[in-house]
Amino acid sequence: MSVALKFMNYEILKLDFVKHIEPAGDGSVQVLYKVFPRNAQMSEVYAVEGIRIEATDKCPYDIECVISGHFKVQSGSKKEDVLKMFRVNTAAILFPYIRALISFVTSQNPTTRIILPPININALMKDKKDEEIFEERNYEDFIAAL
Repeated sequence: MSVALKFMNYEILKLDFVKHIEPAGDGSVQVLYKVFPRNAQMSEVYAVEGIRIEATDKCPYDIECVISGHFKVQSGSKKEDVLKMFRVNTAAILFPYIRALISFVTSQNPTTRIILPPININALMKDKKDEEIFEERNYEDFIAAL
C-alpha cells in the first residue's frame, strides 16, 4: 500500500555561523536526523534534521543549521509503511532547505561561500537502525536542548 506524505511546514531551530581566529577543527561534518511521532498511530511527526561543519584554516567558521519539519500521513496507513516513509522521505524533503540556508548565509560573507552538495539520503540512512532515528523523547524537550 502506498502512503501519501503531506509536508505541512518547516522552521529553523538553530543557525550558527561562528568565526574562529585560529581554527583547530578538521572540517568534520556531523549530520543529525531524528523523527518524533506526535501520536501512537504515527500519522503525524516532527522530523529534526541538521548539519554541523567544523572550522578549518580554509574555512574558519563553525557552521550549524538545524531545522524541523512537520509531516502528516493519511490515517489508516500501515505502521511499517509509515516507518519506511519517515526513514528516508522526510530527510530528503528537508535537506534542500538546509542546503539553501547555509548557501544563503555564507553567500553574505565576502570571503567564505559554502554550497553543500546533494546527498544520497538512501545511502545515508541505509545502516541506521530505527532506534537511532525514531525518538521516544519529547520533541519540545529535545529542541530546547539544542
